[in-house]
Amino acid sequence: MEIDERISVVPYDEKWNSLFQSEKANLLKAFGEDVIDIQHFGSTSVQGMSAKPIIDVLIGVKTLDLNLSVTNNLLEQGYEGFGEIGVGRLYFRKWQEYSFNLAVVIWNGEQWVKREALEPLSARMEITLS
Repeated sequence: MEIDERISVVPYDEKWNSLFQSEKANLLKAFGEDVIDIQHFGSTSVQGMSAKPIIDVLIGVKTLDLNLSVTNNLLEQGYEGFGEIGVGRLYFRKWQEYSFNLAVVIWNGEQWVKREALEPLSARMEITLS
């Protein structure tokens, strides 16, 4: 499958946060000891904001050299891997009624810090939209 995806923007869905929480539990099991933190980021993480209906997940790991068991666990959960997309980021995607994009990066590395820097912006947007 190609990395490019056709998207649409839809009104905010109250289910997005609970879907993320459920998927986070599955991902914690899949990554085991390799994971340090898992965050919901992107447009679906901002309460009240219209977004593409794909839940973006940021996964902070110790190393991008994932154990084969981690990759196999993700494949068993329905994810497809695209390898390193950009420097320092592994990309996985699961297509279903509520789809997920995973960005796997070194925890507290350059890619993690870049995405974490958007957190205050998301919080301000949530307050403004409320």
